[in-house]
This record gives sequence, C-alpha cells and structure tokens, in this order.
Amino acid sequence: MTGNESDTTEGGKGPDRPQTAGAGPSSVQSSATTGPDKVPTRISYEYLTLKGNRWGPVEKFESEDEARTLLLKEAEEGVADGARVDLIVFYPDYAFTERTILDKRMRRGIKEPAEAQKVSELERHAVCRTAEDFYHDRARAQMPHLLRKFIAERRIVPLELLHSAEQSRALANAGTTVQGALQKVAVRDGRHIGVATQAYLKQLMGLVDQVEMRLRQTAGTPAPDVPPGRYGALLKSVFGRLKGFDAAFEVNRAITAKLAACDTWLEKLGVIDGLIDPRLPRWGLRHLDAFAAEFIAAEGAVMEIGAFSERPEGVDVVRLFVALHSGDCPSSASAFPQRILKAVGAGIFPRTRAAIHKRVLLEIRDGGPLVARGTSIDALDAVRAVTELLDSAAPPLSRDRDIREALDKKVAGALTQERLEPLLAEQGGGIARVKMLLDLAARTPGAHNRDLLLEYLRMALQQDRLTRGMKRDPGASGRLKWMTPLAAIAGLLATTGFSEEVRRDLVGHVDDILTDILRHDVLAQRPTYADRIATLVRITAAIELPPGRCRDLVRREMTQAATNKQLMARCMKAFRDPQQRQKVMVRIKRLIKSAPAGNDQQMAS
Repeated sequence: MTGNESDTTEGGKGPDRPQTAGAGPSSVQSSATTGPDKVPTRISYEYLTLKGNRWGPVEKFESEDEARTLLLKEAEEGVADGARVDLIVFYPDYAFTERTILDKRMRRGIKEPAEAQKVSELERHAVCRTAEDFYHDRARAQMPHLLRKFIAERRIVPLELLHSAEQSRALANAGTTVQGALQKVAVRDGRHIGVATQAYLKQLMGLVDQVEMRLRQTAGTPAPDVPPGRYGALLKSVFGRLKGFDAAFEVNRAITAKLAACDTWLEKLGVIDGLIDPRLPRWGLRHLDAFAAEFIAAEGAVMEIGAFSERPEGVDVVRLFVALHSGDCPSSASAFPQRILKAVGAGIFPRTRAAIHKRVLLEIRDGGPLVARGTSIDALDAVRAVTELLDSAAPPLSRDRDIREALDKKVAGALTQERLEPLLAEQGGGIARVKMLLDLAARTPGAHNRDLLLEYLRMALQQDRLTRGMKRDPGASGRLKWMTPLAAIAGLLATTGFSEEVRRDLVGHVDDILTDILRHDVLAQRPTYADRIATLVRITAAIELPPGRCRDLVRREMTQAATNKQLMARCMKAFRDPQQRQKVMVRIKRLIKSAPAGNDQQMAS
C-alpha cells in the first residue's frame, strides 16, 4: 500500500488544486461504481515503472486485466528496472484516493531500492505553494515525522495542530523546531521542484507565518460549539455562510476545540464517535473520518486501542487492526467506539480504513518480529496465521503486494542459516532432520518461500547423510529396515507444497537409496529366487513404495512371480490371518497394474 494522494485528480491527468480533508460539498457527481454501503467510488488501475529509485506512472486503465497484460509484457522485455500495477480507488465525496500495489515485477538482477520500497514517488513530495497546502493529506502525513517530539509530547495530531491557536503558539515557542523541520523539507524537495534550497526554505517560512496568522486571528473568536447530536446543524450553519476552505477550516476548528479536554486517544475517538450520524451527507462525514484516521495512526494509539498493558506481540497487533479493518471488535478492543467501527466496516470512513490498512503494513514490515521469542517454527506459525487471517477476514489487505512482500521477508528471516542450524542440529541427522525440514516446509506459506528450504533438504537427502543418521538408529538396524522410514519420507515429500518438478526431484533422491538397497540387499544377496520373491512380498505388504525405479523393479519381479501360483502360495503362507493375506494380494495386484502400457518391455530390456 502506498497510501493516499488526495492532492491529485482521480483521473490521473496531472495535479489539480488539492482539497483538504473535508472541504464541503463536492462538485463531483456520483460515479457508476460504488463501494461498501453504496459509497460512490471511481476505480482505475495504474501501470508504473521504476527507473533509478523512483516509481513513476505510465498509463491508467479501467480494466485490471489490461494493466496486468502490459505489466507482464514489459517485464518480460525488460523495459524498465521494475514494473507494477496499482489499484486506485477514488472517493469523490471525501476528496480522497486510496492506492494499493497489486503486482510488482523486477528485472532479473535488480532489487527495488529501499527508498522506493518505503514510499512511492507519488507521495514522496508534498509541495506547498500556498498556506492552504499545509492542510492537505500529503503535507499532514509528514508532520508526525518532521515534528515527532513536539506532537508526541502534546499528544495531538496534525489536524489539531493546524486548527488550534494554542497549539500553534506552543509550536512557535518551541525553539528551532519549525525551522529544523522546514530545512529538511527544503533540502529534500527543493531540487525536485527546481527551486534552490534557501529560496524554498524562505518560501516555506512565509507560508508558515500565514498559517500562524490565520490562527492568531481566530484566537479571540471562540470556535463554534458542537453539542451532542448537533453536528449536522453545525455543518448547515457553517456551509450556509462560508464556502470551500474557509468552511472546512471552521468545522475542523470546532471539532478541535471539542477535543481539547481529552487526555487519551480513546477519548478523542469517543468524541468523534459521538458526532457521527448516519443521516449526515458523505461530505460531512469526511471531516470526522479525517480526524479518526489521524488518531488511529498516532504514535502510542495502539496501546490504548488494544488495551495492552505492555508492548504486545506483533501478531496480536496485526490481529487487532485486521479485525478493525473488517468492522469487527476483538475482545481486547471492547472500548473502541462502535459508531466508528460500523462506519469503517460500511466503507463510509475510507480515510480511517486506509489508516488501519497502513498500520497493518507498518506492523508487519517495520514492527520487528511477529513473535518476540521462539524458534523458526514459532516465527513461521505466526506468519502463516497472519496470512490465513488476511485471506479469510481481509481480502483487500491480502491483495496488497507490500504486505505480501513484508510477510515474505518475515519468512526469510525465520529461515536464515543462523536460526535453522541450531534447530536442525537438535535432530541429529538422517530421517529426523528430513522430517523437521518437511515440517518447516508445511508451516511455510507460499511455494516461493518454501524454496528457501530446498538446499537444506537436498543436503539432508544425500545418501551418505541420510544413511549415516539411520545407522545410529537402533530401531532401523539393517538396510532393509531403512526402507520403511525412507518410503514414508518419500510419501511426505510427494505431498509438500513444492512444485511438481521439485517434488519429483526430491523423491528421486530417496528413490535412489531405495533402489540401491533393493539391488544389493535383496536381489543380489538372497541365495534363491524363492527367497528373493518372499522378501519382495513382505516389502510390498509393509511399504507403499513411491513411483520410481525401486517400485518398477519390485513390480517387474512380482509380475513374473505372479505367474508361478505355487511359489506365490508358499509366500502367502507367511500371513496367517486370512484378512491380512487378502489385503496383501490386493496390494500385489494393484502394484502389477500400476505400470504404464508398454513399460514391461522397457523394464525387461
């Protein structure tokens, strides 16, 4: 997920005059596409390419298939270092656009730069040319990073800072905090817009002065009061006498004033919850949606929302936000305001839902291990649990390529040599090590992730390593007794989540050992033909051999022996129970019939 971009038009034809989060009734007509609860949306798919460390838009499509077709074509041709397809959902009533990466392909040998992974070119820059630009989504999204200490200490969000004379005054008196933040922006963005750093810094300082001046002018005028159940009346009054940005500023100032007495994030969310009325127009809800989204994203909010007494496991935080994204309330978040929860589930709080989406991504990507302690098994189980949860409870999150890549990195971290070697060393060698690797493979989501275990599996399946471990097992003394656990391992290998080609290759390693045992310990060592057939009958009765050379050898010998009824009758006397004898005969017949047509001649030759 690359976030939102309300600073651009939904048609993608270039920059337009941005709108604030809640600038009053929208002039955009409802589109033919609607989201949850029939919220008007406009959906498109954008194809982007990576050149250097920047993702840039190339073309937009109405069809996902068209965008993916171009992606596959140009990725195969190596047109750019990377190519991707984004889902873009525009909410005209909210002046808000949500963007989710659906697919991404990198040219062979090229890795996506860390900077490009963290943030796309589309949201890296929030160029401010007017004072109003500071109020837009992109600019506000940067403030918690640029003013982190101040915002954390004051326990506020950017919307409160921008609509409170008291908070603005406190920031102005905070030494060089503002100048330091603007210096960073000027250095970073000046070159992008073709303006010298010092010139852009001076321009930004002038704009900040205008923002502060506006707030100083309101200091003597109390913000409009918003009694419970009267938020709709406030909207009607304000938008009846003011228009556009001025009206939005006044509504947000009223909400900010109502929040001033709150000490916690849950209290602030509770205030927003109390203002929600399902009868409100969508453009009226978007003011409340914008505040709720910033409270969800606030540093430290997760501890209150989840009622955690200490830093929770990453997997618990993900479960919490996935539930909220779906409009559900987990028991740990029973205090979460219910109207907001319903609004998120119904899709009428798109900014808040996008903020929850981003919290899921950040927790998986940047929040450390999903489980703080434990082995590779614990880490893989956590990733698998999160993957299955996303697939079942939150498909929009599951489709996010950024989230999937972050989960893949968690898997890779669980399967590093440093974490695997101690775990495998506990197994010794032989069958136990192979079983452990197969258990890890079964716990690993995604075939491409399971491939990380292939090198270890191939090494463990080498004949000298595998048999060396079995020699130390007193329960498997003698090579014939190795055939039962080896056949079991082959059966497990055949049902793993690896590709068919890989499974065939892995089973082939085991089949080589089984064939060696059969040739040297049965066919070459048994003194008589009858003794060999009797041994093969016992092997057939006890072991389900995997398809391969060993099974073909047994089948060929049994096919020839089946024509000698007296010999087979003597061999069957070893099974005294009539039912067991019948089962053995059925297995022999099934084995004989298992050969493809014409294979007898090939084996005989």
